[in-house]
Amino acid sequence: MKQAQLNNIQTDYDQKRVELETAASAADIHARPVVFGTLNVEGE
Repeated sequence: MKQAQLNNIQTDYDQKRVELETAASAADIHARPVVFGTLNVEGE
């Protein structure tokens, strides 16, 4: 019984890992600048 449970857990883990890897590779994230200029930080 313990071996069957371990096998089920391993199978579930493998499926979720593949889903996460697929989602990560298909993510629609784009990096681009939104502000140009200089930031001046002054103490009080």
